[in-house]
Amino acid sequence: MIEAAADAPWILPNLGAEEGRDWAAYPSQSHARVCARLFALLLPAQARLLHRGPGGRWFGEPAAAHWPACLGEPDEMAVAPWLAPQPPEAIAWLNTRALANALAAGGPDGRPARLAGPAPALVETLHDKGFALAAARALALHPAALDPLIHCLEPEALADTDRTIARLEAALAAWPAWTQGRFTLKPRHGSSGRGRVGGQGRVDTPALRGALARLARCGGALFEPWLERTRDLSVALHVAKAPGTPAVLASFELIATPSGVYRGHLGRLSAKGEAASGDPEDDRLRAGAAAVAARARDAGYFGPCGVDAFRYRAAGGEEAWRGAVELNARPTMGLVVWGLLERVRARGAARPARGAPLDGKGFLFALFDAQAEARARAVLARAGDALDVFDLGSPRARADDPLPRLCFSDDAALLRALARAATDGRVGRGRGRAAGRGSRRAGTVRGLQREDAKVERTAVLFDLGGVVLGSPLQAIRAYGASLGYAPDAINRVVARTAPTGAWSRLERGELALEPFYAEFEADCRIAGLVIDARHMMARMADASAPCPAMLEAIRRLRAAGFRAGALTNNWAQAEPTGTRDGTRALRGHFDLFIESSVEGLRKPDPALYRLACERLGVTPQAVIFLDDIGANLKPARTLGMATIKVEEPMAALAELSQLVGLDLIAAPSPT
Repeated sequence: MIEAAADAPWILPNLGAEEGRDWAAYPSQSHARVCARLFALLLPAQARLLHRGPGGRWFGEPAAAHWPACLGEPDEMAVAPWLAPQPPEAIAWLNTRALANALAAGGPDGRPARLAGPAPALVETLHDKGFALAAARALALHPAALDPLIHCLEPEALADTDRTIARLEAALAAWPAWTQGRFTLKPRHGSSGRGRVGGQGRVDTPALRGALARLARCGGALFEPWLERTRDLSVALHVAKAPGTPAVLASFELIATPSGVYRGHLGRLSAKGEAASGDPEDDRLRAGAAAVAARARDAGYFGPCGVDAFRYRAAGGEEAWRGAVELNARPTMGLVVWGLLERVRARGAARPARGAPLDGKGFLFALFDAQAEARARAVLARAGDALDVFDLGSPRARADDPLPRLCFSDDAALLRALARAATDGRVGRGRGRAAGRGSRRAGTVRGLQREDAKVERTAVLFDLGGVVLGSPLQAIRAYGASLGYAPDAINRVVARTAPTGAWSRLERGELALEPFYAEFEADCRIAGLVIDARHMMARMADASAPCPAMLEAIRRLRAAGFRAGALTNNWAQAEPTGTRDGTRALRGHFDLFIESSVEGLRKPDPALYRLACERLGVTPQAVIFLDDIGANLKPARTLGMATIKVEEPMAALAELSQLVGLDLIAAPSPT
């Protein structure tokens, strides 16, 4: 039971609940953690962030603990009255049946509670992308040339695989030439972009066949052309209980990576402080969103919501407009950014150092992770007095939390440069949504050019250590640090002595483990390092536990018809078979298992990659390769593979999900 002031609003930040689990993301995932804390800044400072943990126990913390210094003293008033529910009502990110039932059984204070806002059943209905499609058709928000190409498939129709494939093949054959036969099949329920399957010219692929049952469980699917987006847009609205037109709070250009991962919002404040997207047809954008929200109101909805739209390349390269793609019947990051703008302006809407008003300025809200922060420093350094920056990070932020910033400037090019730093991608230019055909998360997935939309990826190769197993690099770093050496000192010995050093010969099977110890110690002594190689290798073995999420992803890939292979640099084990053998014990999880010590070749020798493709029966262009070492990825890219550098397993699986059009992260469905 949570103890708090009787009138302290309850915030239940179940971000990502569209995927079926309320607390899969918050508070464990840094992105969800930061966005939830920003959402809490819109409520009264006495509000509490709450979540339900193991055994049904509620955990919480005061929202004021995360109030950023740039906003001054915590505000006891909400940004808007409808953002201050009183217990026993709680405001959730998404009203779900499971959350409603949990509150009814006993809320954070031990007494029955309820969700503020509409019933979860209505939210589910409105979150169906079929609702937004029907609204867009009724309101003529789609171009006439696009509308007949979009097919809404019911769950029961997807149960007949062969019939569905035939229907989609016939539809694809009738599409006009400007589509180039590129398509995406996406779930009607769930987060935007998750679980899509795409391709070009042919529907009947293992990935699509394997996805139909899953899409049926997601409430059906939409089959539509892959569109090269030129600008993503969003509108934040509020629908009151009382009759009337939904209120448009703000419109934005939405900033995302090329694979659709949210990074921020871009826009301009009017002289009166109203946030607008800056799009030439912003009035049309707002009117269309309000009309869609009005249809939701007519169905019984009230509360905050958002409508997404975009521009895209159509026939002849002309730009076209899709005015409503999705209705989010819940708070959105657009709402959060609107509220943050209101907070900043209310704190004396003046430029901090120079006293000029913020109203009338362009603005960028963005989340900067460690890599983006490194890219942003150069932009910030040259901006000087042309940019005002509000750091909105929590005083309790963790090292891996992205840094949220709200930036203001008269210089639109400067703000766009910062947006590019946040995404390392293309902002306001062409970006497609092809469910893995040509999409990539900037800075991670390499080797995919636009022409790769024509390539069918049918196989995935996994490195083992650092990808499927614990990282040997990290184990070596930790061992070196325990001796007082620089973190990568021993790893540099491995790299500098290749291909003739003891480590390289061990991995090619030319050197047994016992003589390796003395020879590698000698290699290290030349570099001024004194180590115990036997002890170091034991620490590596202790760190080689399998990653359950990776094993589950491999299982799902194979179940969907993909070939999965292991491509590992390893060595012959001195111990009896089955002991301390973290790699060979994984054989049953793969269709192919290639070991450097058996083949006499080691990564990054291109011959080893070609051998893997030959045994998988595929060309390199059909393969996606995951490794934690950049040098091992380069020859794979040169051969034509798509590559993912694995630095954090869940982030890598998110990228792989995008490429193959399967959800490789969500928890397995109950049996």
